[in-house]
Amino acid sequence: MNLKQFLTSNRWIILTGILFGTLGALAVNWGNPPNMGICAACFLRDTAGALQLHHNPLAQYIRPEIIGFVLGAFGISLAMGEWRSRGGSSPILRFILGAFVMIGVLVFLGCPIRVILRIAGGDLNGAIALAGFVTGIGTGTFFLKQGFSLGTNANQAPVVGLITPLVTMGLLILLVSHPPFIAFSTAGPGSQHTPLLLGLGLGLLVGMMVQRTRFCSIGAWRDIFLVKDFQLFSGVAAFLMAALFTNYIAGNFNSTGIGYHWGFTHQPIALPMTHWTEYVWTFLSLALVGLAGTFLEGCPLRNLIRAGEGDTDATVTILGYFAGAAIAHRLPIASSSAGLGSWGLMAVLLGLGFCLVLGFLQLKSMQPQAQPQKQIFAGDGIIIFPDVASAMKAEKAIQTTGYDVKLVAPPPELRMGCDLALEISLVQQQGIERLLQEQSLTYVKILPISKGSTRICEIVKVTDFGQWVMVKAGNMKLSYEKETGAIVNISGGGCPDIPYLHAEMVDKPLARAPHPRDLGYTLCATMLQRAYEESLQLEQGET
Repeated sequence: MNLKQFLTSNRWIILTGILFGTLGALAVNWGNPPNMGICAACFLRDTAGALQLHHNPLAQYIRPEIIGFVLGAFGISLAMGEWRSRGGSSPILRFILGAFVMIGVLVFLGCPIRVILRIAGGDLNGAIALAGFVTGIGTGTFFLKQGFSLGTNANQAPVVGLITPLVTMGLLILLVSHPPFIAFSTAGPGSQHTPLLLGLGLGLLVGMMVQRTRFCSIGAWRDIFLVKDFQLFSGVAAFLMAALFTNYIAGNFNSTGIGYHWGFTHQPIALPMTHWTEYVWTFLSLALVGLAGTFLEGCPLRNLIRAGEGDTDATVTILGYFAGAAIAHRLPIASSSAGLGSWGLMAVLLGLGFCLVLGFLQLKSMQPQAQPQKQIFAGDGIIIFPDVASAMKAEKAIQTTGYDVKLVAPPPELRMGCDLALEISLVQQQGIERLLQEQSLTYVKILPISKGSTRICEIVKVTDFGQWVMVKAGNMKLSYEKETGAIVNISGGGCPDIPYLHAEMVDKPLARAPHPRDLGYTLCATMLQRAYEESLQLEQGET
């Protein structure tokens, strides 16, 4: 895929990154703290303080952006038919991992989104944090490749999935009414915020964009490590470039503006970075965020979006974030501009140890067990066809009459026509030949094959990546998200209609996506149709 095709097929996620990065930078000019225009975890920490889960007077405010993230995702997922109440997979583990993510964030002082915004604001500590973050994701991906999973969630009653949006609306009421039991900071970062309606509107817009494009800072790196897919990464890269450009255009690097500057020290709302240990713990704290976040299938922002979509597992994770914020500020764990919290280092090591032990223990428990195997047909003959269309028509006709048949790629030494063949049993050869003649279906010849002596390539292969499933048919790959059934990527082949197929199908639920055969005209479209049909069966539980 050349650059033009890449930009075309990923245009929506790139546009989301550009707009998101621009808003994240400008939010500082509109009132949010420096280098913290948008920080999902920091905003959750402030909201926890407003609810008096902790008593840090500098970090207490119900952030309207958080409300917007959840309600924006709720509204757009409902409108697009993607809202679904679901949950029930490893809630205790999700809660604990969520708490450790927040602890890692508060030792560094920033979630993955703020890491990028800090880099875009000249804070080079963000680069160290990013290195740790990617290391953590890479470690988590190692466990995912070995089969690690917190389990598959199940459908729940709609009222269960509605709890999070309803509670979020309750937070909006508390923000507007400001009753006496809600604490708002009068100094420090908690006192710096955008006007209510502006912050709410910003959150709603970001929530809708992120829901539609699956933007996720953890997913961007995980997809590269798992399947070498750069779609989500293109959005994150666009976010960084847009935020950096906006900061320069808005004059935030000028001494008369926000006062951003390039360097490690004297950065806003950051560790002083006067001792080498602070660099080490900057790296390790974000490694914890990356590792635990990979197990949780997303960064704090992504879990807020999923909670809006009806995912109660994400809601449990958010409760873990609140608990982590309370613990980090009630105990001397959270960092400040004065330095590391005295218990912060121990908390990060405890979190990393917990995640590593969890990963290895679950892998150890996943010992292969004898299970009834699905009988896979293996014939002793193949039918060679002159073209793809003939092979596809013949397969459908033979299947309809009940004969055993499997679409395969013939080995090079037997390839006389197209790249597809049908594997059959020679016991049924006469009946199949009669059928093909009756229906005027053209084929080149039927050849015997000795089992084990000829390599027949399976056309359809399925790979389970935990939260995603990738179905490969020939050279075409279709990946979809288990929870929503939404197509997240289409790749492979080299046909001219691939960018169009990608643009028309990605982000749509499998059940509502157009059929590739109705859009394309090449072998790639034909193979993608096979991948699509297999994906639809898997998603509907009809394997």
